[in-house]
Amino acid sequence: MKKNRVPDILVEQLLLGELPEAQARQLRADPRIRARMAELEASNREILERYPPEVMVKRIGWRLEKQAAPARSAPRRWSLPRLAPAAGLAVLLLAAGAVLVTVAPWRDSGELTRLKGARSHLVIYRKTAAGAEALAAGSGIRAGDVLQIGYVAASSKYGVIFSIDGRGLLTLHYPASPQSSSQLSDQGETLLDYAYQLDDAPGFERFFLVTADRAPSVEEVLAAGRRLASDPRQARQAGLGLPSGLEQWSMLLAKK
Repeated sequence: MKKNRVPDILVEQLLLGELPEAQARQLRADPRIRARMAELEASNREILERYPPEVMVKRIGWRLEKQAAPARSAPRRWSLPRLAPAAGLAVLLLAAGAVLVTVAPWRDSGELTRLKGARSHLVIYRKTAAGAEALAAGSGIRAGDVLQIGYVAASSKYGVIFSIDGRGLLTLHYPASPQSSSQLSDQGETLLDYAYQLDDAPGFERFFLVTADRAPSVEEVLAAGRRLASDPRQARQAGLGLPSGLEQWSMLLAKK
């Protein structure tokens, strides 16, 4: 009878030092797990040699030049080979100067209760050495900060989340594409599947949540966002020109 195989995610967490010490010691004592750790480390080295960060940055820059402006409405999800988390994150972080990149989520949703009558709103956390820092409107942020975006749907059934920056560029955060479902979770605070690293756009990043009782036209919402983003003076504080039946909530973060 075969012994149960330890999931790869545990081996990866062991490599990253993310497991409790007692559990880590127990896993390291197994020679089979030590062998798998060595295999993952060797695989990471091979992938980084095949896809050097400096090469990937140039490729990303080239792809950005090829993209038309409307295509910037969706977060960039570059197709890279699968690496253990530390190596994969290293490649993506080195590309951060040219583009908003997505990294794996790093904070779990809290146990919050949906409040009847409460207003739907966004929650934004910044990754720090000490853990997750909740940001408030007006908080200072910098290029390279990794943000985890989430929402509390309250009584809203559908929603669109996007941001605009000081360059007038719009990024769609939820749903994954204009054609995807915009239905919101009703389970209290819900974090998006990806965290986001900020690029070097100056001035500010403003995040919007647009909600409705019926599925809205995501393209129509984004069009309103682009109109606002085209005027830097208005983009920091003016509201979106939206059809009736849509509600909006926004948070402005100041870029240092």
